[in-house]
Amino acid sequence: MTCGLPTFATKNGGPAEIIRDGKSGFHIDPHHGEESAEKMVKFFEACIKDPSYWESVSRASRERIFSRYTWDIYASRLVTLCDVYTFWNHVTSLERREAKRYLESIYILLFRSLVEKMKDRLKQLGIQHT
Repeated sequence: MTCGLPTFATKNGGPAEIIRDGKSGFHIDPHHGEESAEKMVKFFEACIKDPSYWESVSRASRERIFSRYTWDIYASRLVTLCDVYTFWNHVTSLERREAKRYLESIYILLFRSLVEKMKDRLKQLGIQHT
């Protein structure tokens, strides 16, 4: 993506977050080769009809990468995370119970709704979860 090549990648893991399907690249399912091939064919057909389409996808992918996923941005986030950890480590002497409460509050604020959505989706798919 940083080179400006239109990217086709799985819709799982990192690519699911990085690529905006149809705009900055394309999500494909490696378990469905025919669908993936069809998506690639449609992309190349669109490029034949509109030669600027390749450039628009290329530009969008570079903009996405350089606005969110450069080493400078990653390093800055890592330093911030280290600063937060150091802050908590030096400012407070959290006991195990207090740390657990703090982590539970983060879970409730950030992740509980996502977990509930996942449970609902698993139920829709008929998959048992524990």
